[in-house]
Amino acid sequence: MTRVGVVGPVVDRTAGMRKEPKQARSRARVDAAVAAVVEMIGERPDRSIAAADVAARIGIPVGSLYEYFEDVPAIVDTAVLRMLDRHDEVLRDAGLRHGATIPEFIDVLFDAYLRLYTEQPAFVVVRNSSFWNEQHRLWLVERVEVFLADLTSTLWRENALGGGAGLDRRFGLIFSAADAMLQRVLREGPKPDPVLVADARAVVKFMFERVADSPS
Repeated sequence: MTRVGVVGPVVDRTAGMRKEPKQARSRARVDAAVAAVVEMIGERPDRSIAAADVAARIGIPVGSLYEYFEDVPAIVDTAVLRMLDRHDEVLRDAGLRHGATIPEFIDVLFDAYLRLYTEQPAFVVVRNSSFWNEQHRLWLVERVEVFLADLTSTLWRENALGGGAGLDRRFGLIFSAADAMLQRVLREGPKPDPVLVADARAVVKFMFERVADSPS
């Protein structure tokens, strides 16, 4: 089994937080605030959410919320970082048997992302809301770029690719298209239509096979 290593870029895990909670009660409040914001975004992706709304939802004084977060966008930052940590774990655990073909690799990769999005439907919700910003996009892009660099190296070592300049960039475009297709399939909830999933998988395989066979 060949593992594709994924080590995301160094990101301050307390980004957006005034301080890191030390006690169990404080950690529980932070966790509740993060969950509440994601839940509220899911209810109305384009709504305006105030810190007082979040505090009321979880039953704490708004001052207690401000003790850990500067504002609601800061809570969203924390939620996104947690989702991206899970993103890295899922890709890190994706494996291939020795000598796997590109279609077999795509099945592993596709299933990994399908698992990520069905386990964490909030990831899709936040990414399709007005709260998803350029910083969040850059955090995700950096992680994906690390993964794609390892992906192409792995496939070359497995003799699944003939090489070619700019292959990682071409893979990046297909990866983005595949991600967009999965998000669309899962837009209405974490239980996707199996026919749409099968269609998306087939399209991604076709695209990867064409890229692998194309000259640089």
